[in-house]
Formats: sequence, structure tokens, C-alpha cells
Amino acid sequence: MEIFEPTEKFFNSILFRTYYYLPREFGKKLERNTLKSIVSVIDSYYSYSTYDVGHSNQHFFSEVLKNARVHGGKIDEKNIYCGIFLNKEEFCFGCYDGGEYFRRNEIKQIWENKLPLIEPRHKTNDSETGFGFGYDMLRRTKNTELFVDTEKGIVYFKRKI
Repeated sequence: MEIFEPTEKFFNSILFRTYYYLPREFGKKLERNTLKSIVSVIDSYYSYSTYDVGHSNQHFFSEVLKNARVHGGKIDEKNIYCGIFLNKEEFCFGCYDGGEYFRRNEIKQIWENKLPLIEPRHKTNDSETGFGFGYDMLRRTKNTELFVDTEKGIVYFKRKI
């Protein structure tokens, strides 16, 4: 996959960016280590902030990585791609996790408007998925915006610092 970025309309003035390329199938250890790296990069960048920006948002990153580990890559056999985009006022996190889910216009409308999901919740399992907490957290957080790039199948979220 080519290097990707959020559209300028959604997130402009990128001052720093970094990418993570994960194999299409990976375990919990790589998920945890990637999460630690994401949190560390963001906390280091925003070291002037009065709170740990990366650490306080790690549940969002964790949910995306967990979904990528459980669902992504198995459908289209492509690697998982994540990116962090930072500027002085806000950060953005984007992820391509494989499949067609984020290529669907109805999913774009639901996520960008923070509407309840229309799909039935899948059965919870030992991989800690199926509870619906991740999306519900994202949609209920007031200072979070979501953007779905249906052309590339990438979901982004951004938050103000």
C-alpha cells in the first residue's frame, strides 16, 4: 500500500508523521508493543502538554489494533497499515486493516455521524472482541472526529490536544 495521509480538509498542517506496517496476521505481543510505541511517540511529541496525550487515548489505539489483529488481513491477505499524524493543536490516527468494511458508503455515514451500528454485535470470544466498547467510546467522545476514506478503506480519528 502506498503511504497514506488524511485529507487536508479533515486534518491539515501535518508537522510530524510516522507509520506502522504490521503483518496480516499478528499476535497480542506485537499488538501490545505497537500500542506502546504509538503512545510513546505521541507523549514524546506533546511533552509540553499538561497531560499524557498518548496514554490518555490509548484505548482508542488499542481498539483499532485489536480489531486489525482479529479481523484484518485475513480477508484480503494484505498487511495492516497505521499512521500517526501530529500538529500543535490535535493528533490523528488512521488505519487500514483489510477487507471491505471501511469501503462501504453506509459505514462511512454511520461512523462519521457517530450513529449506532446497524450490524448485530458478533459473539464475544477469547480475543476480547464483540463487546462493542470501542466504537461506542469513539462515538460518545465529544472532541473526537471520525473520517472514513471509502476509496482506500481507511478509518481515521482525530482529537484536539
